[in-house]
Formats: sequence, structure tokens, C-alpha cells
Amino acid sequence: MFVICNGMPRSASTWSFRVVVELLQRQYPGEFIHKGYDPNLVQFTKSAPAAVRHVVMKSHPLTPLGRNLLRVGAVQVIYTWRDLADAMVSGLETFARGGATFETFLGSFDEALEVLAFHRREGLALEVNYADVMADARTQVERIALHLWPKGVATGVIDEASAATSMDAAARAVEHVQAAADASLLETPYSRFHPETLFHRHHLNGGEQGKGRARLSAEQLEALERLREKHGFRDLTLA
Repeated sequence: MFVICNGMPRSASTWSFRVVVELLQRQYPGEFIHKGYDPNLVQFTKSAPAAVRHVVMKSHPLTPLGRNLLRVGAVQVIYTWRDLADAMVSGLETFARGGATFETFLGSFDEALEVLAFHRREGLALEVNYADVMADARTQVERIALHLWPKGVATGVIDEASAATSMDAAARAVEHVQAAADASLLETPYSRFHPETLFHRHHLNGGEQGKGRARLSAEQLEALERLREKHGFRDLTLA
């Protein structure tokens, strides 16, 4: 199975990546999974060892090759999205230490909304709303499982995967990342992250909804509104 965990920044795309990995490990015990983050589909696929049976790739963009593979049924895609203002503030809180700015993320969200518009036109990816994950994560784990295995999964798999990807489990994993030596982590322009879990050192910041509109300036909210209009979405929540 080849799964791309797509999605806008700070929208639970790392959570969806971990859910897919946990589901695969329980559905196919012992089978090798090539997993990680890479915006380059070809590069990531070429790096898989010969023993690979499954591929799980987290990537915010979706290349033309990835789109064609989705169209012909060669890959499955999970796309996570979130209120734009909340996602922006979450990104700034997480990566400001590394120098990320509003303008930096504005470009990332421009790209992410173009990808979401593609998915909504094609109707092939499973969309997962961040707000739904925060309200009832288990139901979203079940949706992902049924998208990947329409005939269902083995007994206990959804509950086990839900427990392994809970907020408490994430908090423990982030603690390990924060204590890890720099050499054991992969570096991005704004942060370092663990190559297995994909958690950054400051990955979790509460997940409150509505904080974006309270913390961004009127000018910043207007910039997000223009971005929303550019891609044809009805409002900042992308409903």
C-alpha cells in the first residue's frame, strides 16, 4: 500500500501520518513500511529498500506525479485541513524560534489551498478536518481505516491505533524529541524533527480553535481572506 499524508501546515498531517503507520503495522504485522517526510515523491520512493511492502509519505505539496498516481488508483491520499487563521498562528507559535514569519506561511498556505482545490475537484482523497480530530479522534481514525480498507480492519485495530496516536501519546513523544541530541534529529529551515514520528521539538501548542482571529492583525486576516478568495473557498474555515 502507498499512502500520501497530504495537508496544509499545522492541520494534523503528522497525526494522520502516524495513524496510517499504526494501522498498517497492525493490519500487516512484520511487513516493512518505508515512512517519512519528503516533498519529493520520486526521491522518497527511490530511497525505499528492496524489502519494502508499504510506503507512507508525509508531504504538504502534491506533485504532478502524485496527482496522476492518485487518479489511477496507485496511491491513497489523506488530506488534513484547518481554519486558516488558527493554522497560521499555530505555525508561528511552533516555528517562530527558527525564524518563520507570517509571509513564510502565507506562501505555504497558498500552495496548500491549491492542493485542496485539486482534491475537491477530483474527489479521490479523504479529507480530514482538524476540528473533527480534536472533537473525536477515534472517529477520524475509523474514517481513515475504512478509506484504506473499505471492507474493514481486524478487531481492535482502530482502538489500538487511536490509543497510540492520542494527545497523551503525542505529548510523551514530543518530550523525547525535546530531550534528544541534535544529531539524532533531521533539520528543516525552522526546526528539527524526529525522523520516525516526524514530531518537532515544539510541535504541540494546545490546538485551541478560534485563537487565530484573536491574535492576528486585521491586515493579516485580510491577507488570508484574499488567499481564500483566490482559491474559491467560501470562508476562512473552508467549510
